[in-house]
Amino acid sequence: MLSDTMMLGGGRQAAYSIENSLLFRGGQYLSRTPSVTGDRQKFTISAWVRRARLDVEQHVFSASNGANSDTTIFGLTFTETGAIAIGGGVTNWRITTALYRDVNAWYHIVCTVDTTTQTVSLEVNGIPVTSFSTNNAIPLNLQTAVNSIVEHRFGALNYAFPYYNNCQIAEPVVLDGVTLTSSSFGEFDPATLNWRPKRPAVVLWGTNGCYLGKPWNNANLGMDYSGRGNHWAPVGFAATDVVADTPTNVYATLNPLDKGAAFTYSNGNLSIVTSSSLEGSYRSSMVLPNSGIWVAEATVTVAHDILGIMPPLAPRWPDISYTAVEIQWGRVWARGTNYYTFSPLSEGSVIGVVANTTAGTAQFYVDGSAFGSAVPLPLSSDIAFGGHDGSPTYFQGADWNFGQKPFAYPNVYGAAKPLCTANMPPTVGIASGSFIGSVSADGPCIYTGAVPRTLTINGNAVTWGTHADKLATGFKIRTDSASYNSSGTNTWTATYDRKPTVGPKGRAPANAQVNP
Repeated sequence: MLSDTMMLGGGRQAAYSIENSLLFRGGQYLSRTPSVTGDRQKFTISAWVRRARLDVEQHVFSASNGANSDTTIFGLTFTETGAIAIGGGVTNWRITTALYRDVNAWYHIVCTVDTTTQTVSLEVNGIPVTSFSTNNAIPLNLQTAVNSIVEHRFGALNYAFPYYNNCQIAEPVVLDGVTLTSSSFGEFDPATLNWRPKRPAVVLWGTNGCYLGKPWNNANLGMDYSGRGNHWAPVGFAATDVVADTPTNVYATLNPLDKGAAFTYSNGNLSIVTSSSLEGSYRSSMVLPNSGIWVAEATVTVAHDILGIMPPLAPRWPDISYTAVEIQWGRVWARGTNYYTFSPLSEGSVIGVVANTTAGTAQFYVDGSAFGSAVPLPLSSDIAFGGHDGSPTYFQGADWNFGQKPFAYPNVYGAAKPLCTANMPPTVGIASGSFIGSVSADGPCIYTGAVPRTLTINGNAVTWGTHADKLATGFKIRTDSASYNSSGTNTWTATYDRKPTVGPKGRAPANAQVNP
C-alpha cells in the first residue's frame, strides 16, 4: 500500500514526466570546473533526490578547491542525523530542525543564496523551511565558491578525504546570478495536493547555469540541456546506473528502515549482504498490493541465499518456517513445508520471484526456468519481497531488481508487473491498526497506505521526528519509550490531510514528507 504522495492516478496524463534518474552508489559524482567566473553572490540549486544511506554525511551538491574557508567551499548536505545543512567551509549557515530520513520516495530540494541581502532560503517539496537548529548570518557580500573557477560536484565534496553520496538524483539545476523559488520547478497536484515536478520555468540560466538529466543519457551523462553548453564530466558511473526510478514513477528498493541488524545495503539499496552472524530478515520498501501479479529478480552473490516473500518483521526474527515463502539453500519452502528440492544455489544464479496476490500463490524461477509449481503465499496483508539470514554460520548476498533496471528474463514471467507506483492500484490511508513493539529506538515500519498528518500510539500523541517519522508509505517508530513502542501489542490511530485515493495512471507521484 502506498500513499497518494507516491501514486500515479486520476485518469489523465501527468503534467510532466521524468523518464529516469542517475544512481550514485557512493563513489560516483558529476564534476565541472567553470572556465570563467560567474556570479558568486547569487545562485539557485534545485534537485530531486531519493536517499539511500542515512547514517553518514551525504553531499548533494558542492563547490570546493579543497581549502577550508567560506570562499572556497560551499555544500548542500544531508547530515548524519538526517537534517539538511547549507554552508561554507568555516561554518554551516543553516541546519534544518526537520529530519529527512525517508528512503521510500523522493525529496525536491531548492536552495537559493544571495549574499548581497544576506539571504539563504531552502524549500523542500514546495514548502519553505523556516525552522533551523543552526541559523547563522551569511557574511554580507560574501564571494562564495559557487560559480567560481573551482570544482563543482553533484554527489560528492572535494575535500581532504572523499565525501560521497548514496542516492538517486533527477533533473539537477544550477542557476548563476538568478534566485528562483521551487514553483519554477514543481507544482501542487490539484487533486491530491501533493508536490510534483513540472518542466523548469527558467528564462535566464546565467554564465555557469546548467540543467542535467533530461533524461540521463548513457552516452553523455553530463549533458547540459540549458542551452548554455555547460556540460559535466561523469566519474565512476556504469551504464546500469541510469535507472527508471523517478519522482514520477517510484520503484521498490530494499528498505534499510525495515530490516534486521545482520544486513548491509549498497547499490542504492538494491544489494544486500550479511555483515555479521546475527539472524534477521529484510524486506522491500513497498508491500505487495492485495491483488495483481508482481515480480522481482535477485542475482545470488553469496551462495547461501534465503529469499522470497516475507511477512512483517515484528519481531525482527519471525518464525520464518511458517510465515514466509522462499528459496532456501536449494529448496522452496512455504509455511514450513519443503515443496521442491534442486541443486544448491550458486553465485550468479538469477532467482525470479512472482507473487500472484489475487490467487494467493507464488512461483519461483531459476535462471529463467520455472522451478516446480506455484506454492501458497503467507497469510498476511503486508507481505513484501525480501529474505532472511537463517543461520549464524552461513553468510549470504544478493543483487535485487524490482524493475528499475531491465530484468534478466523478462519473457518468462507472463503478466507479472514490476513493483512501482505506475502499476499500483488505488489505495487509501488506514485510520487505525496495531503493531508488535521492539522496545528499541529502531522500531518497526508500519505501512498505512498514506502519509499521516497526525498519529497517536497507545493513546499518546506522536511528535514527528522524535517518536516516529512520517514515511511515504506510513510511519517508522523512532523511540524505545514504552508509551510508543512497548513489548507486545501497540495500537495506533492516524489522520491525513491529503487525498490518499488515486488511480493507477496519469498523476505523478510526489515524494516523502518532512517531520515538522
